[in-house]
Amino acid sequence: MKRSSGLVARILVATILAVPLTYRPLILSAQTTPAPAPVINVAPHEIDLGGLTSGQTLKGKFILSYPGPASQAWNTQTLSGWTFLDQDRLSGTVAEEPCVLEVRLSRFDDGEERDVDAQDAAIRSVRLSLESGGKAITARREFSAGPHRVAIPVSLPGGVRNLHIRFSLPYPELETFLTVDPPRLDFGSLGPGETSTRIIRLNNVGRERLHWKAVGPAPEKEVVPVSRGRYHSFQNPELRGQGTYQPPVRIAEAVEFPPGWSEEGGYPVSHPQGSNMKCRFKGTGVVLHLWKSSDGGSLSIYIDNRLVETVNAISDPVERFTSNGVSGLNEGPHELSVVVKSGRLKLEGMTVYDQDVRRGPADWINLFPDSGVITRETDFVNIALRAQNVPPGTYRDHLLIRSTGGDQVVDLSVEVRADAPTKIIDVYRYFRDNDCLFTVNPEAEVQRLHSGGYQRQGVAFRLFIPGIPGTTELYRWFNPKKRDHYYAINRLAVNPQSGYVLEGVIGHIATSRMNNTRPLYRWRNPRTGHHFFTTDQSGEGRDRKGFRFEGIVGYVR
Repeated sequence: MKRSSGLVARILVATILAVPLTYRPLILSAQTTPAPAPVINVAPHEIDLGGLTSGQTLKGKFILSYPGPASQAWNTQTLSGWTFLDQDRLSGTVAEEPCVLEVRLSRFDDGEERDVDAQDAAIRSVRLSLESGGKAITARREFSAGPHRVAIPVSLPGGVRNLHIRFSLPYPELETFLTVDPPRLDFGSLGPGETSTRIIRLNNVGRERLHWKAVGPAPEKEVVPVSRGRYHSFQNPELRGQGTYQPPVRIAEAVEFPPGWSEEGGYPVSHPQGSNMKCRFKGTGVVLHLWKSSDGGSLSIYIDNRLVETVNAISDPVERFTSNGVSGLNEGPHELSVVVKSGRLKLEGMTVYDQDVRRGPADWINLFPDSGVITRETDFVNIALRAQNVPPGTYRDHLLIRSTGGDQVVDLSVEVRADAPTKIIDVYRYFRDNDCLFTVNPEAEVQRLHSGGYQRQGVAFRLFIPGIPGTTELYRWFNPKKRDHYYAINRLAVNPQSGYVLEGVIGHIATSRMNNTRPLYRWRNPRTGHHFFTTDQSGEGRDRKGFRFEGIVGYVR
């Protein structure tokens, strides 16, 4: 019995001593288990974008980084309450180099303020864009005035993380707005060293004072990227208020506007019963700019006789509109055709896209003034573009207007020629009875000259192009009752009640005697009221027909 007890005791001791040896391999195995995989880091977790006013775009960036050796995938989740305009998810990968998820928040008011509660908080339409790695998604949602916090769910290895953006929509009584007109400028064609000047108007449609500052050229990172293109304006400022449209000289060879187009502010306006136009261009794409209005109708846009877009141009209030256009064309040439089926449509111009379009140098834009404060008045900004040491080519740049009422971007386009044009232009004289008509562009007025029975007498003299020191505009008026043209350098020289209608500027005339210039004399018949203009000091014998000498208009070549 004792022997058995001793044997049992020895067995128990051996068993106890064996326990650590049995579990030791498990402990060693736990020590060699790999550590948890690194996670994607996101910074910051929340961005405060501040106040969002009309027309403004707010920007923020989330940085995604991953310390591991391999790349990791991520993607956004659907945003609750938002309406996506295209895709509803954005995805990407992050490896050694950090990945940027950019947020853009814009506001697009529809002109209506709808009450949503007792505080009369107006509803605003907000657009959210997420962009990373050259891909982007866009969503839209309506918000009331006040502060807001939006969650952006992002699916990462290990789960979903919410990134947040904060912004606020000001209440109507506290809001200021900046409007810029026009938003696009066509500077035409410039030779080496030449300067061209345009004017934009700034207005504040809010209730509080608005501080603004103009920056040009705009820093590329502060303007929304746009396709490379050259803007061509259809405006002919010399015809402003004349009723009948003719294209400006700079595009006259490329466009065809058949009879029936009227003008408004120098822009072409279609006939209510229908109109059409054609334009030849060379480039990889084109978009059309126009105005929508309450009496607008529908139009169809064709490229090379192929229908590419139909536009409903009815809107109240009036608003600028840019067509979807077409892209991906070969370099051309191509033909844009516009068929207005109904309504009264005003066309602004077109932008032709071309890979050869570039930005200008940093110092070629001069602004005056470049800052100010607006309450209810209008501020005017002079924009001078100087082609000094600028290589020939097509250029597109931007002017940024920063303000307490939102930022605005103005599109600038210009063609820089290889050599300077002649500084003088031929002026042709046409006669019908006692009416003396001078024009520098007979081709543009061929219909009027033919229907009016005018007889061409050749080149009468030469005027100067704009920008020549010592010269000023020479204006032309016409009295349809008398059938008499009148010319003067003062835009206010003719009483509007006299029956004379301003037809525009025909060129620039020297205000004092310059080298190789001669006087342009004015004569008048006091009995009939007709005028006669000539460089002949004796009036070409008009004194024998009852005309009396009245003075010198200016000096011509």
